Amino acid sequence: MEKKRSRLELVRSRQSPDHCSARRFCLAGSVDRASLQALEAEIRSRGPYQQGERIYRQGDSFRALYMIQSGAVKTEINTRDGRAQVSGFHLQGELLGVETLGGGRHPCDAVALERTWCCTVPVERFLRVCNASGGLQNELLQRLGQRIRDDEYGWMLNRNERAEVRLVCFLYDLYRRMSQRSGESSGRMRLPMRKEDIASYLGLAPESLSRTFRHLRNEGIIANQGSAVELLDVEAAAAIASH
Repeated sequence: MEKKRSRLELVRSRQSPDHCSARRFCLAGSVDRASLQALEAEIRSRGPYQQGERIYRQGDSFRALYMIQSGAVKTEINTRDGRAQVSGFHLQGELLGVETLGGGRHPCDAVALERTWCCTVPVERFLRVCNASGGLQNELLQRLGQRIRDDEYGWMLNRNERAEVRLVCFLYDLYRRMSQRSGESSGRMRLPMRKEDIASYLGLAPESLSRTFRHLRNEGIIANQGSAVELLDVEAAAAIASH
């Protein structure tokens, strides 16, 4: 049984954004000084969430937006037959909860994949600041647009492509997002999620995913050992992902 955490354990004393490792990706960077001060007064740092701990649950009331300061998170939907279907993976600097904007309750669980810190802001307060700041509105719309494109692409990919193509596209997208954060372009990355989670997200059986990893390795497309994967030809992977 998951241990219940008290509010005091989840809320850390507020720190200056100057010392946040995800500061480059923060929405607060898009607002004027007056709006920023108003927004900062509402932001709280929460964590650490340990691997497997839920940040929010499907059906919870929508009260706050989250941004990942460090770590990684998966979202999953509990299906009617009791299965947990992975719907996405989220990295440092990315938003959680935006899929609930316009709705009253979260449609999915958000689960920490590793030790994770988030910052939160009450959604009503955030929307008031957003209405007063054109820069914040534009940044939010861009992120929402990117989220919609990613979701639509993932939906099409998982239904119309061979397993090899699905996996290459997934790994390239993960590489692209991770390299934006690290500044590295070696093609090597550590996967924060389990292979079972990847299989669920890609609509594959775990044994099919294992065969696909072996096939790509034998073809010289990837090298993998444990949780580390390397795209041996990043340009070729990008070409596959763009089609």
